[in-house]
Amino acid sequence: MKIFLIRHGKPDIKLNRWTNINGYVKLLREYNRCGIVADKYNSNKVKKIVGNNALFFSSDLPRAVETAQHVLLNSNFKKEKIFREAELPVIRIPIIANYFIWRSISRGFWLMGIKKENYKRSKKRAEEAAIKLISKAEERDVVLFGHGIMNSLLARELKARGWKLRIPLGINYWNVIILEQ
Repeated sequence: MKIFLIRHGKPDIKLNRWTNINGYVKLLREYNRCGIVADKYNSNKVKKIVGNNALFFSSDLPRAVETAQHVLLNSNFKKEKIFREAELPVIRIPIIANYFIWRSISRGFWLMGIKKENYKRSKKRAEEAAIKLISKAEERDVVLFGHGIMNSLLARELKARGWKLRIPLGINYWNVIILEQ
């Protein structure tokens, strides 16, 4: 039994803009609606790793859905909200920063448990998602097209439940994490 956790492809959005908090909120909305930059090399590489005899799942956010579509072509997959990226809080601070600085600030507040879906809640959702993936993996291998933070939380949860990590955690786009029972 295997579970493959795949991070989405590179988002088709420019994230290096400098902006105030209102611009950051707008950028987050755009990020959650954007697809990915087509990447035939990586989609083919992922396809070779996961094969086509598995159960396929995806976050319902467009960047994960498009990644699944690029890899699977005409194969069916199920989109589910439970596999979405951890939602980082937006903290109103009077500064001008680029997306990556804003995201770091948001992630710090997320870890401290401030607002929205904090780290504790994200971890709980990852537990629920892991249970779902494990139950499906009893039928056959499972592939999830997801996101960096959530895939990392899922991998930790699966390891805690006795799954063995075969390919180490990574944070790059198109990254594949393989866990075996």
